[in-house]
Amino acid sequence: MIVLTGPLLLLIERGRGIKGPEPIVIVTAVVAVVVLPLQCLALWRVLAKQFGEQQRLRRLFRRIDEVVRTGDLTIAFQPVVNARDMRVVGVEALARFGGDPLITPLQWFTDAEVVNRAQQLDLLAVRSTLSAAVDLPPDVYVAVNVSPATFASTALLSELRSTAIRPDRLVLEVTEHSSIEDYAPLIEARMRLRAHGIRLAVDDAGAGYASFRHIVALAPDIIKIDRAIVSGVDKDPARSALVGAVVMFAHGSGATVVAEGVETGSELDCLTRLGVDTLQGHLTGMPTSAPADWTNWGNSAPTASSR
Repeated sequence: MIVLTGPLLLLIERGRGIKGPEPIVIVTAVVAVVVLPLQCLALWRVLAKQFGEQQRLRRLFRRIDEVVRTGDLTIAFQPVVNARDMRVVGVEALARFGGDPLITPLQWFTDAEVVNRAQQLDLLAVRSTLSAAVDLPPDVYVAVNVSPATFASTALLSELRSTAIRPDRLVLEVTEHSSIEDYAPLIEARMRLRAHGIRLAVDDAGAGYASFRHIVALAPDIIKIDRAIVSGVDKDPARSALVGAVVMFAHGSGATVVAEGVETGSELDCLTRLGVDTLQGHLTGMPTSAPADWTNWGNSAPTASSR
């Protein structure tokens, strides 16, 4: 069926005034010859775009599902050090995926959300972290990133209770890349997890949606200042003032502060003067997946190399 637009109908109507045998038939035929291929082309483009998107989602699902099914990821730990004596007090678990090196870990988790496999991938990362953490020094805490949805799930607590790692060594870093509309499930989950001695950290404070409202609502044990705020803190009075305010707020509420992305000695000195409790970054220790590096953290400052 040919769908005729207003101008084309007008052309046909004017064709009624043309002298000769059946002018309306001639005009209609011309319109059909011109318009029908254009309409088919437009329809083909729409369908091709939809088909291409469906194919992309299928590829994403297969890629994510293969990792979830096989457990094919590794964990690197990055040390978190005391700002005063550089002693390692904790680690952050960082998931590492095989395959295409251009796909970052963040992209893996973002893609998992797109195909509704985010919680499964989160829980796999948690299980892998708990398995690797048995080789860590027994006096350092272990922080693992989870999405708000996974944090609120009952499945997470089951995973955490299945490990021999003491609950007081476990820290959940809540990552947030979109606005949280309802904090009630997260607050309930926080109470449930704290009852077992598990602590909460808010990641990326000062960036994106990790606002003071987010921090106030969740009342975390640890506040991690985003690397975008830490970078250049020694040269920027505004960044310095913001870090100082976060430290004052955290200490007033009984929380400790981690500065992420520390890369220079000047930044380290400035952060220490501002009262930051602990530091994380390339200056104080690179991520490593080698257990031989982890064992060194029990007695000295980190000496890990990138793996």
